[in-house]
Amino acid sequence: MYTLFFSRQKADQFLPLPGYWGELSEEEKNSWKGNADIICENVKDISKESIINYLLEWDYTSNIEHKAYPDDEFSTGDWWQVCDFMKNLDSPIR
Repeated sequence: MYTLFFSRQKADQFLPLPGYWGELSEEEKNSWKGNADIICENVKDISKESIINYLLEWDYTSNIEHKAYPDDEFSTGDWWQVCDFMKNLDSPIR
């Protein structure tokens, strides 16, 4: 999960389990989808391809675990996956 701020304004947010804290309206659920384009516009030298696979809603009805990218340490469905995401964001802010 993240909430991204630039210049004191919320720019983006993401939660892989949008119903984690309870029922959400469709509008609120959509607000938590994350937007790789916004991240790429504001973080230097980040490509959409290097982060887009992290911005997926988790499906706990599937027992299949997979990593967003081959070099990741943690799988989808594991809250530690945020460490892999942050590793890929290790770049100066524009």
